[in-house]
Amino acid sequence: MLQEFQKQKLLHLFDILDFNHNGILQKDDFISIAKNIDMFIITHANADLHSTLVNDINSLWTDIQQFFNNKSLLYLTRDQWVSYMGHKFDAKSLRETSRKIDKLVIWLTHIFDQSSDDKLSKLEFLTIFVSLRVPAKRAEDCFDIMDHDRDGYISEPEISRAARHYFLRDIDHEEGNGLFGLLGATHFVERKSHTRSR
Repeated sequence: MLQEFQKQKLLHLFDILDFNHNGILQKDDFISIAKNIDMFIITHANADLHSTLVNDINSLWTDIQQFFNNKSLLYLTRDQWVSYMGHKFDAKSLRETSRKIDKLVIWLTHIFDQSSDDKLSKLEFLTIFVSLRVPAKRAEDCFDIMDHDRDGYISEPEISRAARHYFLRDIDHEEGNGLFGLLGATHFVERKSHTRSR
């Protein structure tokens, strides 16, 4: 069973992924993020990036539908997202959870490592924030926290450590909290009503 801090972190992720701010997660939200990534990752090495992302999104959505035993599932509520991700990252089976986190880290590195050196520079790390439309004002601080050996790059082991802390450690343990931007701060700004009082 998920702890409360894990739910908060998963809901932070939900708010980031809810690209059109309608309070539900749809396949289109992930497609919009893929298009955003396409815009910022423009090296020749990633010429097939869009098809890779679309395939990954299709696999993810199929997995979500299978989890809820509903082939026609079109969206996820916040509670459904927590339920699905809780199943993926529940700390009960630490070995299995670690395997899934490693898979996520390899995916993140593969997508954003434009120089193909198995690590992320500050600019490549910033690209994650920009692609997800996460406020980037603390990106450098988050980068510095994750860069343990102070070599100016975040290696796969360093990303993996941060991801484990994000999904498995309490909010007070700050190291992994910057992986997807400052907790609680997303690109979402509540829209003002356009109705006029009469």
